Amino acid sequence: MIRLIREGSQKYPWILAGIVAVIVVTFVIGMGWFGYGAVQGDKVATVGEHTISRDEFRRMYQFLDQTYRQNQQNNPQSQQNDIDDEQIRKAALDRLITIRVWNLAAEDMGLTVTPAELRANILTFNEFQQDGAFDPDRYRQILTRNHLTPALFETLQRRQLLADKVQTIIQESVALTPAELADAGSLLAGQPAGGDPSSGLSRDLIIQSFLFQKRQRALEAYLISLKSTIPIQIHRENL
Repeated sequence: MIRLIREGSQKYPWILAGIVAVIVVTFVIGMGWFGYGAVQGDKVATVGEHTISRDEFRRMYQFLDQTYRQNQQNNPQSQQNDIDDEQIRKAALDRLITIRVWNLAAEDMGLTVTPAELRANILTFNEFQQDGAFDPDRYRQILTRNHLTPALFETLQRRQLLADKVQTIIQESVALTPAELADAGSLLAGQPAGGDPSSGLSRDLIIQSFLFQKRQRALEAYLISLKSTIPIQIHRENL
């Protein structure tokens, strides 16, 4: 199965570039709130041989809590108002466990992140740039303000890049069947005639939408499968 996934990853190198970028940005935005250093204090969960410390959980919880509060302020009518503390705590733990699971999958696939890949990733952050160029002093200052050392931040980025690699390989191994392509064509044919052409969906957009949804389902199914085979233990007394 791994061989099939690897072969599929070479066929569709373009469709998921935007998805991976979004995933990376999502996690990096919270870089000041959670890190992946040595385990500190009591562990709140174990994922295979990996552990999640109480300190990691606290940082992730604070990041998500802050994010949800900002969303409430920006969208007062949003359903975000209904999210309670217990839901935030669950989301924090789920996110940490999911990252560990993807990292274990990366290990099984023999995936790694090279120093050059890590460096190239860090250089893309506008936060670390001054006058359009990476500024080492600014890099260290921002990390210090967010209670991170360069070593912790780089460990965080390496783990996220590994998770991104696995997800990209899995999604790129998925393609639409002839029947699904026919469904996409039927949807295009069902658009009202005589309308504004700019408001209609092109065949390419419809196919990309179908493919994206199928790949997302495949990714979710693969994650569920991984979680069913990896020993995961939660120490709720430490949450």
